Amino acid sequence: MLEYSLAHGTSFFAAALLLNLAPGPDIAFIMGHTVNGGKKNGLAAMFVGLACRLAFIEK
Repeated sequence: MLEYSLAHGTSFFAAALLLNLAPGPDIAFIMGHTVNGGKKNGLAAMFVGLACRLAFIEK
């Protein structure tokens, strides 16, 4: 059947770890607003994004 070695398991867990630690598009959006406009704009982007998510997605 299929044979898995230690290298297969190690590479799988390394890829899984990197995918979990990588920022998603929402974090990139907030960081972009923070870098361009400062802390105030970053916080505004965070709260507006959260409000939109709660209003439209989490129903």
